[in-house]
Amino acid sequence: MERKTLIKQRLAVFLSMVMVLTMLSGITPQMQTTVQAAATNLSISSEARCNSVKMGKNYQRVYGFMVEEKQTVQLKQMFYAYDSGSWKSYLLQDLKGVKYSLNKTGAASLSRQGELKTKKPGIVQGTVSYGGSKTYFVCKIVKTGKLGTNKAAYKTIHKLFKEMGTFQDKITAKNCYKYLSTYQKIRKECDKLDDIDEYGMLYTGYVKGTEKVKIGNYTLKNWEMSQLPLPEMLAYNTYEKTIDTYVKNHNAVGTVSAKQFKIKSVLAKKNTRDMTITVSTKAKQPQIFAIKGHYAKDIVLENDKTAVFPVYVKDQGTGAVYRGEAVAHEGSNKISIQMDYMKFTANHKYQLVSAMYRSELSSQSPDPLSYDWTRRRAVKVK
Repeated sequence: MERKTLIKQRLAVFLSMVMVLTMLSGITPQMQTTVQAAATNLSISSEARCNSVKMGKNYQRVYGFMVEEKQTVQLKQMFYAYDSGSWKSYLLQDLKGVKYSLNKTGAASLSRQGELKTKKPGIVQGTVSYGGSKTYFVCKIVKTGKLGTNKAAYKTIHKLFKEMGTFQDKITAKNCYKYLSTYQKIRKECDKLDDIDEYGMLYTGYVKGTEKVKIGNYTLKNWEMSQLPLPEMLAYNTYEKTIDTYVKNHNAVGTVSAKQFKIKSVLAKKNTRDMTITVSTKAKQPQIFAIKGHYAKDIVLENDKTAVFPVYVKDQGTGAVYRGEAVAHEGSNKISIQMDYMKFTANHKYQLVSAMYRSELSSQSPDPLSYDWTRRRAVKVK
């Protein structure tokens, strides 16, 4: 697969990803969040250009990248720990005990959290260490506007990421709609780019570093580096993960948070398609947002205090399952449902089934009912 197509996949609609993730409990993420104590084959890696350099008797990895002045590169997102024993990767931003170092040149600064801030043109080199493993990096800093060709698009994306940074990687009831809206704008602008991959690096390949760089007792010569005009894109997965987690934790008709809505009664009107579910608590704003975020497609969500989602009803006599459209309102404990085609009749027995009903047919969960917010409640017809 060509690298040019990767950004379309990586920057895919997060809402679709959330739907898959919440339907399939137990799914394993690409990147783990904690390293097991038994992981003894760790190495620090990156998607930046890797130079294999012989230092003494051993070869060391030296990652090279070029970035413009007055930019911020999150090394904790650029580098990751890879365990060759288990074939698992671990994001450095999720690990404790990672150490970063930088030679003092004045061209850049580096925080203890791995935030590299470029100040002026020059070359800096440093190390990233974790769990007994260490790797080196060399960063060449160039003047603003030197990298890439889509200058106007880069400027727009820089501005949007700066706006995203005001949320400090936190999504709350107060900012969730704005957080998602900004994220979607970034995704839309990034989708237009045809020269940048999902890591913010140019597709045009690597460039040679002709400068000699001192690393310990070794002098690096004829090295290569990736070009990084949009270093903010390294944080894209963090924003995506933040939204995914918020939606899963507050989606009261999902799986992880299925116990938030405890049903008190289910009442249907005879000879109509209408049904009302009464739950124990009034729907709150985070729940409404999460329900919308789970079921909506590639749209901008409006803060209209209303969420629409599917509900399924099973005719216990025939075994047929029918779909209905449910509407929940912020501040109300009533959920209104209108069935798509079926009308309730007095001589039939009905039962609520999960909004995830169809995915549960192939679920490997030992207890699908535990993830079902409807708890298979009987429908009373009047």
